[in-house]
Amino acid sequence: MLVLPDAYLGHAAGLATSVLWTFASLFFTAASRRIGPTAVNATRIAMAVVLLGVTHRVLAGGWIPAASAGLVLLLALSGLVGLSVGDDRHAQ
Repeated sequence: MLVLPDAYLGHAAGLATSVLWTFASLFFTAASRRIGPTAVNATRIAMAVVLLGVTHRVLAGGWIPAASAGLVLLLALSGLVGLSVGDDRHAQ
């Protein structure tokens, strides 16, 4: 097992992140060419919801976190802004 000194942990984490993001980009590009970007995004989001639910269940004991109406409203507004303003691929 490889053990890094503490001084290099940040560097190793940054390098690993770069490598993983690169592979993810290549895999998503290849998958989009084969089955289309809509199918890839739908599958990716469905998998993310399941994994997030399982993670929350393991760490917090429930499938859905408790949230007030105000927090749910802020989350919905954040999603609306992110999907309409942040994702401007279709605006061109």
